[in-house]
Amino acid sequence: MGSVKDLVVRQHPSPQEMGSGAFVFSDRYSVFDWGEMPDHVPNKGSSLCLMSAYFFAQLNQSGIRTHYTGLDGNHAMNVHLVNVVKPGVLAGGYDYSSFRSMQGNFVIPFEIIYRNTLPKGSSVFKRLREGSLSLLSMGLTEQPGEGDPLPRMFPDISTKYEAFDRYPDERKGESRAAFLRDLGGLSEEEAVMIDCITKEANKVITDGIGHAGLRNDDGKLEFAFTPERDLMVVDAIGTLDECRFTYPAGGRRIEVSKEIPRQWYRYRQPEWVAEVEAAKSTGNAEWRALVTQKPEPLPPRLLELLGMAYASSANAVLGKDVFDCPPLDTVVREYQRFKEIEMK
Repeated sequence: MGSVKDLVVRQHPSPQEMGSGAFVFSDRYSVFDWGEMPDHVPNKGSSLCLMSAYFFAQLNQSGIRTHYTGLDGNHAMNVHLVNVVKPGVLAGGYDYSSFRSMQGNFVIPFEIIYRNTLPKGSSVFKRLREGSLSLLSMGLTEQPGEGDPLPRMFPDISTKYEAFDRYPDERKGESRAAFLRDLGGLSEEEAVMIDCITKEANKVITDGIGHAGLRNDDGKLEFAFTPERDLMVVDAIGTLDECRFTYPAGGRRIEVSKEIPRQWYRYRQPEWVAEVEAAKSTGNAEWRALVTQKPEPLPPRLLELLGMAYASSANAVLGKDVFDCPPLDTVVREYQRFKEIEMK
């Protein structure tokens, strides 16, 4: 069981052949790499499943290979399965050497991130402040502000299987290209192909949510190699968990994504968030044991609004009323009103 979805294995992959199975999407959620949070979000699982399937189908139609093979109801997605190989744990780090000798049929151990704007809460601001990321790498000449659109998509990367998401640190000579080459064992041609697929997926998602009034600020993709070492998009895409979407309301951009509970916890339990970030910064694989506080449940009204955000976004993107809920515009205005009263 994962933090958000469960895997049903029908046929295990072998070293040379893909297997088959299904992702069953739950109403669980996770923020700040914590794992399962106290609440279950109504309609979250089915909205994630349907939106992800919608965008996977579009990628398949455009000639981009994915692991998606069809829906099994509103909560489950049938997929091809490949092998999951995690880096070895060493004192003070991780050992990725096995990836440099693997031929194919495995998940590439990174999250590939595209950034179109820099919304509130983006990790980019912290990285720029601490010097682990430079303006030059982003193609910028001056410090960006919250909500600023970038002149072009900024391709980013983080680790997938470490105790928490780790980005390249330029102070240590690390880079996105070095992660792909030295840790993942990808060739220069394969790295370029990941960039091309990411740009196309970004466009498909941006266009797909645009007619619903949403803006695609950033998002993540995950990749695998087929047995023939062809690239394949896997996991889930184009959802409120994988992406940060915003919606215009009252002259501002309002978050319509998992950023909703993130911002609540930053406001309501800043001490817990600070403990989490401090524990993660130690690099300890068991960092959660260092956190003395626990996250509190969301207020009932915020939990209701969060569920409606997932459901109304799916309705708007899919163009049909799968869920019985108010339209997205109404949900965003109600959430904005909640913030004005409860998060002054």
